Amino acid sequence: MKCPKCASENPDSSQFCSNCGASLIQGKSPSFSETMTFVDYDQDLERGSVFADRYEVIEMLGSGGMGKVYKVYDKKIKEIVALKLIRPELAAKPRTLERFREEIRLARKIIHKNICRMYDLNEAQKTSYITMEYVPGEDLKSMIRMMGRLSPGQAVFIGKQVCAGLAEAHKLGIVHRDLKPRNIMVDREGNARIMDFGLARSLEEKGMTGGRVMVGTADYMSPEQAEGQSADTRSDIYSLGVMLFEMVTGRLLFEGESALSIALKHKTEPPPDPKKINADIPEALSRLILKCLEKSKEKRYQSAEAVFAELSEIEKEFPSEDRIFPQKKASVFTAITRPFGRKKVLIPVFSILALAILAFISWRAFINKDFIPSPPDKPSLAVLRFKDNTGEDSLGYLKQALPDNLIPVLRRFSANLTVLSSDYVLTILRNMGLEKESAYSSRDLEAIAARAKVRYILVGSYLKPADKPRIIYELKDARQGLHDAGQGIIDSQGAEEFLQLTERLAKEILADLNLPAEARDSGIPTLSDVAYEYYMNGRSSERKYKDSQEDGDFKESIEWYNKAIQRDPRFAQAYWGLGDTYQALYVYTKKPEDLERTLIYYEQAYNIDPNLAGSNIGLGWAHYLKGENGIAYQYFKKAHELAPKDPSVNYNIGSFFRSIGLPGKAIKYYSSAIDFGDPLGDPNPTQMSYHLRALCYEDMGKIKQAVEDSKKMLDLQPDSPKAKLYYARALIMAKNFQEAEKEISSVEKVSPDLPQAKYTRAFIAAYKGEKEKALKLIEGAEKDSYTYTYLLSRVFAVLGMKDEALEFIKLGIERGFQEVRDYLYAYPFLANCYYLNPIRDDPRFIQILRQQKKKYDDNMKKYGDL
Repeated sequence: MKCPKCASENPDSSQFCSNCGASLIQGKSPSFSETMTFVDYDQDLERGSVFADRYEVIEMLGSGGMGKVYKVYDKKIKEIVALKLIRPELAAKPRTLERFREEIRLARKIIHKNICRMYDLNEAQKTSYITMEYVPGEDLKSMIRMMGRLSPGQAVFIGKQVCAGLAEAHKLGIVHRDLKPRNIMVDREGNARIMDFGLARSLEEKGMTGGRVMVGTADYMSPEQAEGQSADTRSDIYSLGVMLFEMVTGRLLFEGESALSIALKHKTEPPPDPKKINADIPEALSRLILKCLEKSKEKRYQSAEAVFAELSEIEKEFPSEDRIFPQKKASVFTAITRPFGRKKVLIPVFSILALAILAFISWRAFINKDFIPSPPDKPSLAVLRFKDNTGEDSLGYLKQALPDNLIPVLRRFSANLTVLSSDYVLTILRNMGLEKESAYSSRDLEAIAARAKVRYILVGSYLKPADKPRIIYELKDARQGLHDAGQGIIDSQGAEEFLQLTERLAKEILADLNLPAEARDSGIPTLSDVAYEYYMNGRSSERKYKDSQEDGDFKESIEWYNKAIQRDPRFAQAYWGLGDTYQALYVYTKKPEDLERTLIYYEQAYNIDPNLAGSNIGLGWAHYLKGENGIAYQYFKKAHELAPKDPSVNYNIGSFFRSIGLPGKAIKYYSSAIDFGDPLGDPNPTQMSYHLRALCYEDMGKIKQAVEDSKKMLDLQPDSPKAKLYYARALIMAKNFQEAEKEISSVEKVSPDLPQAKYTRAFIAAYKGEKEKALKLIEGAEKDSYTYTYLLSRVFAVLGMKDEALEFIKLGIERGFQEVRDYLYAYPFLANCYYLNPIRDDPRFIQILRQQKKKYDDNMKKYGDL
């Protein structure tokens, strides 16, 4: 990607320029006519929609410097293909499109098992697009990030395949010019494919890159490319050397503060010996990598065949098992083989959505994370907390860990069983006063089944005779007077841990229910007791950090999550936890690199388990923080499809709508979080839902409801200064100044210098006409204190100080998101806040109101269907 600010080249995976820090995610480019009509490029294609009357959208795979890539079902040829929408600013030039077409024509000549096939360049709906072979798997960059460095045998295994593909292309005179791990897809068996042959060169057209400039990605470009010289086959060999270096060391060859500084190092600095970084690298492989990295083209290998031959010799030194890649659970790119017509095509789990509504319903049933009232012929189950009979305090966490692991296993093994989420069950138990119980009477179980609207209840216990884990379970049928529907004992076999027993337990339960246990990837959080315990410690430290903002708590949280990942590298929730922790850090630091790390960890969690609601929520917030509301919305929408009754999911979706200025829609989801949530749980989205729903009610002019919710929040947090001040603010809106002053006074006794307390009291003084007192109280308030602009603007408005009030409103709109990541002065607030009445007749306010009304209407149109 070229930076729009400083024109530096950046990797297509970057979100911010490595040279100047500018955002690489831009809106419409001024380089093409604004009168041309394009598909809204900023709006993603919806799953299930049909593009060009031919391609049914299954999912978005990613985006880069050239455009967005989707996995689609080609209804004409009845195959899954990849479709790339070309960025409008690139497609707007006829010469550019012609160059693309010529390059694709050449690239189509390459027919090789290690190269992704290019199909065609076309146009539909005034949007140019490219179709190509869909390659399942994960890109090599993601693999290195997730696994760390590869074994030498694995690196050689992939390197040989890349060489084989390059050799075929080079025979035809085609140079890739942008070879990098992002352009190498690797499937579950380690088979590699080179992507985007013929596209990188197209970007070199004169007038697009400005002539003699760097073409490629700085981290992987050859010295001659760094100088702006033409690239040949030996340039690809240099890039291959950089990739081999990264595979065996787990780090980039050169790093720098900008793309230019990295390119300069490729040109001038000698490469480090990879064997000095990783002593396990054979001497021959280290020499091969360094020869690929020679600065002079003449000193490198002169052909991909030569590299392939030498890698083949080196490979003989490794045992065959060293080349094996660990089997991975289904990710967003993983596919299943399914017959279609006379051929077999790869149809991913998500393609069921695109192929048939009935199949979609079945698919949704087994990935759904929450209770959906089941049809009469579909059994439903609530799993209660297990009883600890081990006598070991250290194993107490398994009371909840066992149900948390068992529930997703049951869902993945059977699409014909509805299983309630553990959060929803815990809410029911707490409302019944049974949340601390581990043994239940028959009457309790009948009442639980009735409230949960399920037929079956599972109760269990665990113990450890002779240090061997054992689970005892009972399955009760509530429709037959708590008749035993099944019971049994699951003993460990060998060195199994407790969580490893959940898979066999699930199969026993399904057998009791006469349901087949389908051979699906279980999708369970982890089979390691230790990893799960580390994860829970990480969550605890993360919550501490969010309250304390102490570096020690942050580091402790990161350490626990990383320990969990070391025990189980496929533990999606641990990556999700890392994303949450870095997101909390970014909220405090506003550093782009912290947001980048947040996104990376959420993506890792998503790639392991795309049906994890938490990683979808995390990706939603990461893209929101980048200003990509359209992408964020899609992730929030998917999270709700996965977990419609999860209190945390509903809380986060409500917060998203509130943050984009749609308080009316936010109320619906905050209400769901309250209905399905546990008001005394930890962590607790329910408590915050009362507070934020109160603010939304306030924006909508529903002051009575705002006061009620603020009071509920205070009842749950009676010692919280923030809760008291929010309640005071709601009371002021209701013009109950006497009660409001009592709450403010109680806060001032504990925290006399708290700015919010002074500003809230200034609001009351202003309404009472005590101008000097009000101004004295807000004296020294900086104009960049956007968190308080609602209070300050209303103080000035009530005092009749129109210029000051309007200035604060304007600043809040212009810079509110940048400062506090929130949508300040949304249209409903401006329209309904009667404290702003003194400035309503001002032309400046009228103009602001119109502008915000347009934004509000646009957002309702874009995001109103969830």
